[in-house]
Amino acid sequence: MNKEFIIGIDVGGTKIAAAIADNKGNILANFITPTEAKKGDNVVADKILLCIKHLLKESGLSVKKLKNIVIGIPGQIDRIKGIILNAPNIAGWKDFNIQKYLHKEFPKTKILLENDAHCATMGEFFYGAGKEFRNMIFLTISTGIGGGIILNKKLYSGKHHIAGEIGHMALNLSSDEDHKCGCGRMGCFEAYASGINMAKRAQKKLKDLNMIKDDYGGKILELAEGNLNKITAVIISQAASMQDKFACEIIEENGFYIGIACVNLINLLDPDAIILGGGVSKIGTILFDSITKTVHEHVKMTSKLETQILPAKTGTDAGILGALAIGISR
Repeated sequence: MNKEFIIGIDVGGTKIAAAIADNKGNILANFITPTEAKKGDNVVADKILLCIKHLLKESGLSVKKLKNIVIGIPGQIDRIKGIILNAPNIAGWKDFNIQKYLHKEFPKTKILLENDAHCATMGEFFYGAGKEFRNMIFLTISTGIGGGIILNKKLYSGKHHIAGEIGHMALNLSSDEDHKCGCGRMGCFEAYASGINMAKRAQKKLKDLNMIKDDYGGKILELAEGNLNKITAVIISQAASMQDKFACEIIEENGFYIGIACVNLINLLDPDAIILGGGVSKIGTILFDSITKTVHEHVKMTSKLETQILPAKTGTDAGILGALAIGISR
């Protein structure tokens, strides 16, 4: 079989990461450039073009050797027409036909679009902690919560290509304004367990505390320079490592919410593994112990639960690796 090559591109709000690999997944070259998202659609599209040309030059390959170019997009896309329907973090990327734009330079090359969370899922499945599993779910828990589903070793997108929007699974449909999600609904998983919402919960609880002690909330306040509004998930994690019991409670509570979401996913799909990535997942043992405890307490349909809850391995490279994996699989 002739060797074919794939270019994978991960478009982020601050940087565009790109790589070229052969059809076995071996990476030949990498390239990173600032996104300059505020400058608009054509500027960012030109940056993507720059990445492609640089990688071809770096690897010494002609465009004729390319099987396809896969672009991970942080927003809604029309995969069939190659249109970016809406990418909120990129100025002007609304109903923007990136496929048509790139075909001016590469008329015979297949251009594929994929949601960035789906790319990250494929990256973790093909290169990371998901390699040994047939069925897995990937959760990325950071500023927001996204994810993806692998069934029978294939990415499952669903009828409307929204499968994996796990952050918008409802944990509670109450009218509690404290758990209003960015999508407009009350009680989404993201409104409980994302990094931002974990920090908001800590801010509210500290404000309501009668007494803050050095080992109970004090370390958080110290790291936040006494300003509740400066509290972040990173500060909570740092305070927990300094034995702040309040910080540990907040993390354990977040682990409970993530655990309940995992229980719902296990009851629905019964995967081999659920893999957790994103900034919040890096908190470590306290969080994972709480998640695992919750899962084992609340999954009632089997007496011997074997679904593994694992940390991701690919880190910030998940998106670019996933774009390559999608190119190889198609």
